[in-house]
Amino acid sequence: MASNSIYFNTEPNSSQPIGGLRKDFTELGSGAFTAGPISIPYIVIIRAAGYLPDLVLFNKTAFGKSLYAIGGNPEAARVSGINVTRILVIIYALAGAMYGLAGTFGGGPHRRPHKQLWQRL
Repeated sequence: MASNSIYFNTEPNSSQPIGGLRKDFTELGSGAFTAGPISIPYIVIIRAAGYLPDLVLFNKTAFGKSLYAIGGNPEAARVSGINVTRILVIIYALAGAMYGLAGTFGGGPHRRPHKQLWQRL
């Protein structure tokens, strides 16, 4: 993080970190649905809506069973006829989408990218 100070506030462009995200973007991470005295954060609602499809996908489909088999022993899964490479590419793509979604929710409450968030990891 110290290397950032080398580039900011220097000639020729006096650049600054990104800030001031749009209200509709930040509302996802910090907003809530309110009905009377009850307030439910949007993050909880979105995750609850995604829970059932995840449960079905990973526990009740051939893809989920293949994924479980690959996690147990990739070579045995390959020998049993599972296309390990294809399943891994799909699961990495799904993971990347979830990371992007989590980043969207993580940046929302701060209304700007928060450098302290990454220093804690």
